Amino acid sequence: MTTTGARPEASRPEDPIEARLQAFVERRSLEDGRRGILLDLVGFGLFAGTALWLVVAGAASSGDAGPAAALVAMAGAAVLVGRLAASASRILVPAAVAGLALALAFSAGEDLVGGGPLAPPFGYANATGAFCAQAALAGLMLAVATRRPGPQIAGTIAALGFASVSVGTSVAAAILVVALGVIALAAWLLGAPRGAVALMGGAFLAAVIVTAAVGATYSPDDPGRLGAIAQDSVGERRALLWRDAVDIMREHPVIGAGPGSFRELSPTALDDRDAVWAHHGFLQVGAETGVPGFLLLVALFVWGFARLWAGPPDAITALGAASLAALGIHASIDYVMHFPAIPLAAAVLVGAATAARRRRA
Repeated sequence: MTTTGARPEASRPEDPIEARLQAFVERRSLEDGRRGILLDLVGFGLFAGTALWLVVAGAASSGDAGPAAALVAMAGAAVLVGRLAASASRILVPAAVAGLALALAFSAGEDLVGGGPLAPPFGYANATGAFCAQAALAGLMLAVATRRPGPQIAGTIAALGFASVSVGTSVAAAILVVALGVIALAAWLLGAPRGAVALMGGAFLAAVIVTAAVGATYSPDDPGRLGAIAQDSVGERRALLWRDAVDIMREHPVIGAGPGSFRELSPTALDDRDAVWAHHGFLQVGAETGVPGFLLLVALFVWGFARLWAGPPDAITALGAASLAALGIHASIDYVMHFPAIPLAAAVLVGAATAARRRRA
């Protein structure tokens, strides 16, 4: 009696639909990776070029551009740190930003909301509102980054709490965080996070272009349609400051008038000691470091939206775009970028939103 071995089980042919789907996912991942690397190189060049130009323009005008150049360099480093941290844990960065905001809120105490325009922790209520807007978006990122109930509940509470603080400190920040947060989450639920990134990038560019156009054409005697809208929405003084910044940029188009010179050259600032800033981060950089400085700073934000668009299409990406848009749009009507904690918080959240994540078939 002979014994024969067990007959090997015939392998099933591979499902052609599943195979094509897997091939598409792998091909798409490879394309996204190549696009991301190219954009990272562009971003590195923009951060380095912007910081270098600030130093060059400052040296040419005998001004001190060191703090501004250092802030740009730190923002680039924050993007990288945010990406590396998010690659290890998706909840780490938003939890850190929300935790820092909570610590600052406790340090300010009752003055956080009711302390008036010069209330702590930043000594400027609109800056407090802008930072709380970043913290609220970080809370939303924390809530959607995991399925664990603990972080979800903590993130939701943080988002609602910091959004309510922004309502009590800055109308612009409150509008931005609510509108952009809703758009980001709605786009995610509808399966169109990249559409939200493109929409927010367009809104940022529109804000910069429209406010710069107001500065280029505004006159108190004949404000025009755009000027009248600016008067009704942000006040005459801001429109005058934007006009002064554009005038200075016209007079010093290449290297600008020098870092810190706006307060010395703006007629509006000279007449009002409380108006030493242009209330427009991009126009102020243009006035003090020339048209190249203005364009480089705008390009940094555009790069941020492009890098987010090329990243993983999910809720984190859309919320990262909301963080960047909130900073850019608010900086087009106020001097919130003069407080380093605000742009650095946005930079680290954007970095976290561009971290590579495993794609599911």
